[in-house]
Amino acid sequence: ATSAVGSATAKTINITSAGYYYFDGGIWQRFALGSGYTGSGSITLNGSSFERAALTGDITSGANSNTTTISDNAVTS
Repeated sequence: ATSAVGSATAKTINITSAGYYYFDGGIWQRFALGSGYTGSGSITLNGSSFERAALTGDITSGANSNTTTISDNAVTS
């Protein structure tokens, strides 16, 4: 939802341009620019989608698979 532009208040002082903001309980804060996800060893980016890489070792799972296998004696207490 949007509202008409008006005078800034203590809660809206950080809203200086169009964009994405969140309310922290006291003031509206702009989401940081350049904080996007760039991938990791277990999550990769393929175009605009996230893909889980294959897991290897005591716990195995194929890439983007919902089936996970845990080796015998891999979990101990």
